[in-house]
Amino acid sequence: MVFPIFGENHGNVSFTISRKEYVFFDLACCINELHTLRNELSAQDIEEIKQLSKKLNFLLENQRPHLNLV
Repeated sequence: MVFPIFGENHGNVSFTISRKEYVFFDLACCINELHTLRNELSAQDIEEIKQLSKKLNFLLENQRPHLNLV
């Protein structure tokens, strides 16, 4: 993945991050958003999140050899 960086002193600069770093960043963003929205989530929202969490745990625990995040 290539992400542009815009700034006054840097002009247009881009950098590349690995898929693994992107996944970690994306998960961290999701966790932060869930923390921010925790008081706004309905019971149904929480159940959907729990189901997605179970799927993630399944992938990490049962299919570890098949994951290729690089």
